[in-house]
Amino acid sequence: MQDRMHQAYELARDNLGNSAVRHQNQNNLRTRPTTYSVGTWVWYLIPRKYPGKYKKWSSPYQGPYQVTKLIGPVNVQGSPLVQIH
Repeated sequence: MQDRMHQAYELARDNLGNSAVRHQNQNNLRTRPTTYSVGTWVWYLIPRKYPGKYKKWSSPYQGPYQVTKLIGPVNVQGSPLVQIH
């Protein structure tokens, strides 16, 4: 009985692993890497909560910022939009 339970556990674990790989591959088909270049305008995502403010009415983005330096494939340095009055 214990041997059969061990085999069933191994079979379930293998199937869950295969299912996870299959779902990961399906999700990766729809993703496209974003490439930035110097001079591109971007918005900065800051997903934080403010106490006392309703999440629906607050924007999680700040900006726009202009990309001034490429540090890596996903890290960039930017400067904010300067408004002259």
